[in-house]
This record gives sequence, C-alpha cells and structure tokens, in this order.
Amino acid sequence: GHPAAPERLRALEEDADADVAAAAHAARIRLVREPPPLTITLFGEFTVRRGGFPVDEEAWGRRRRAAQRLVRYLLVHSGTVSEDDLFEAFWPDSEPDAARRSLQVTASSARAVLDAPDAEVSTLVASDRSYRLALSPRDNLDVQLFEEAASAALASGGPERRALLEAAAARWRGEPLPEDRYEAWAAAPRARLADTYGRVL
Repeated sequence: GHPAAPERLRALEEDADADVAAAAHAARIRLVREPPPLTITLFGEFTVRRGGFPVDEEAWGRRRRAAQRLVRYLLVHSGTVSEDDLFEAFWPDSEPDAARRSLQVTASSARAVLDAPDAEVSTLVASDRSYRLALSPRDNLDVQLFEEAASAALASGGPERRALLEAAAARWRGEPLPEDRYEAWAAAPRARLADTYGRVL
C-alpha cells in the first residue's frame, strides 16, 4: 500500500537484471489487479488508508473538502445515488450544468484517492447520471462493520448474546460523521447509527 510502490516498481522494470525486471513487472501487475484494501473510518474522524498506509491529505487535490464530503455521502447512502440528489446536497444554488461540472471534477479528485494507480476499474462508478461506490469485499468500512456486528448481536439469543453485544459496542469509536454534523443529508444516517448503538447498549 505504500504510495510510491507503483513508481518504484516501474523503475525496477528497467533493471539490467532480467529476473529483477520480471519480478517487478509481475508485482506491478498484481498491484493493479489486486490493490491493497481500503480501510475507511467514519466514526470519530474521517480517514482513509490503503493497505497499511494512511492517505495523505494532499492526495485529495485542490477540491479536498468537496471530494471527502462526496465520498462520505456515498458511503452512508448505499446503492446508486442520482445526480439530482447530489446537486441538492452540495450545489443547491447552482445551475444544473455548473453543478454537473463541479460534481465531475469532485468525483475525479475522489477517484485519485480511492483508486489504486493504474486500476482496471474505478471504485467510484458513474453511469446514467448517477454515482455509487463499489468497494471490494476486501475493503473495510467501520460503520458497516459496526452495523453488521450490531445486527447479529441484537438478533442472537442464548449465552453468547452478551459477548456479541459487547463486541458490537466496541466497534463504536466515537461520533459518526463529525465533519458533517450540521449537514442535512447526514442527519438520518447519524441518527440511525446512534439508535443502533443505543439498542446495543
């Protein structure tokens, strides 16, 4: 997951030793096909890690705040989200064409972080004037792991119930979406998570 790995592997592909060059090429192709997983947190603070390395703030580009907000919005609104919903959430006073341009630039900034270099497919999918995040099964989202653990614990019975509830409660690492505390679009997912946490407690 080191951000410099693809560039270093490309350099090693030019090595005079054919075995080194071949190994570097194979490693780079593997990185493209199986990029290190993303780990994303929405509890306490929004962070993104690729493999073992945190994504640097500079990687988000000039539209950092907008790109991060877009990613958080798509993470808590699972499934496909229409352009119109995104316009209303982020550019309510803009004309549709201007809002669409802003959305496209913002999505491009988000892809620069979410997609591994030379990725064959994008994590942020746009089609038919709608957007969605296609996280891989290897990626980790803390609020999703919390909700899955909470659902299983609340549905359980018998002697293991208490341990499952305690394990679910331990996944709550602070206020969800604190950066979007006063955003209208964040109110429902924040309330849903808080309600689930209350039921677990």
